Amino acid sequence: MYIQLEQGDITPQFLRAIKMVSELPKEQQDELAQNLLEDIADLEWEDSPELRAAIEEAHAEYAAGNYITLEEYNRQRRAEG
Repeated sequence: MYIQLEQGDITPQFLRAIKMVSELPKEQQDELAQNLLEDIADLEWEDSPELRAAIEEAHAEYAAGNYITLEEYNRQRRAEG
């Protein structure tokens, strides 16, 4: 597959990385590609409204004093079973 990019679509550093990856064995290329795709998915999730809402809710609960320490949490987990 050949992809043509306009100048400015991709940074010189990323182009260098692509060039270096193209010289690796296919298995390593696939592994690096999978890692990159996972990182991109993480970035998309981090920007999601759902995550933002969950963070805001957690901040509000913390500000209201609705939290426990890690030690208390671990004690509860041990007591549950």
